[in-house]
Amino acid sequence: AENYVIAVPTTEIIENKCYPIEQSDKWSAQSKKAGLSPVRNLFGLYGNFTKALKDKLKEYLKGEGTKKIICTYNKIPKLIELINPKDFHLLVDEYHHFLKSYLFRDKAINGVLEHFRDFKSFCFMSATPIPEDFQPVEFEDIEYKEVDWKDVETIQVLPYHTNKPYMIVTKIIKAYQENGFIEVDGQKSKEAYFFVNSVTEIKKILTQAELKDDDCRIICAKNGTNEKTLGTDYHISSSTDQSKKFNFITSKSFEGVDYFSKTGLCFIVSNSYSTHTLLSIEMDIPQIAGRIRTKENPFRNKLVHIFNTRSIDTYDTYKQMERDLERQLQYAKERVQIYAHLSKGAKEQQRKEIEKSASYIKYDKKTDSFTVNDMLIKIQLY
Repeated sequence: AENYVIAVPTTEIIENKCYPIEQSDKWSAQSKKAGLSPVRNLFGLYGNFTKALKDKLKEYLKGEGTKKIICTYNKIPKLIELINPKDFHLLVDEYHHFLKSYLFRDKAINGVLEHFRDFKSFCFMSATPIPEDFQPVEFEDIEYKEVDWKDVETIQVLPYHTNKPYMIVTKIIKAYQENGFIEVDGQKSKEAYFFVNSVTEIKKILTQAELKDDDCRIICAKNGTNEKTLGTDYHISSSTDQSKKFNFITSKSFEGVDYFSKTGLCFIVSNSYSTHTLLSIEMDIPQIAGRIRTKENPFRNKLVHIFNTRSIDTYDTYKQMERDLERQLQYAKERVQIYAHLSKGAKEQQRKEIEKSASYIKYDKKTDSFTVNDMLIKIQLY
């Protein structure tokens, strides 16, 4: 057995693995916190990296046996200060987030890109890998391997085009309430899993369907903004809490997370007038497919996609946008050359400015230099 650090994009994945719902008789909801899992040899590192959490980690590292640490991307730079990375293999899971989430998580992602070669070995893994043209430049010399699964189950996506997606969702909820189930292909579904990537839109559905807090489970990032949006009538749950008849899940909670339900049916809800709810056919929908792990569930390979459409003017053709971004890339290269001659104080000032928002330039701490941020170009093209 080998020591491993497993880096993941969300705290939801860590809780889901450290506190598996199928073993919930061995832990209480109040006991869910960063630290050693009560049911397996796995140390969950997320949230505030407090002194108490550091002490727990140090105690775990002193113990006998193989070490398994699962952490969010942003913890990698701090973690390697407490371990010898050469004693650990690194597995970066759901690495397609390097492209998908770069605009608002660039600091966390850059932290992984700066340190992954410090480990004994490294592997970037995803069921929906980044297309070759959009891979980070840091991956240019890394061997690419594709797993050939022999027995692949076919996912059936049932499209439902409508001008009013939330009204359709409300009708589906009412059907569940009236009969206790809905019937699909002769099978009865008694639970609904709605994947809606916007807490604001979830609240609209809850209000329209007149659902109470006891009727539903809302799984999203637990922060002040989301709590304010939901108001005092609803509370934020976790993937490890018991399922309810109606489950609402944002993108924070569907990737890498296991759900268990004998009759749950998955619904993806997209509103073309709310960009946050638009999911990538290439990355998001395959991630949602198969989230329900209960093998006897007759719907686990079915998805109902409820969506609307609208006429929009595209920003540009792909080629035109590519040419425009190529110009931006050249400007960034010119700036990098200029910044190389800045004084130490001016470099520090520029570094702080860059950290405030996504920029075509990034700072490399190891070489104390500025480089072109190719990931920003790639996410815009994607």
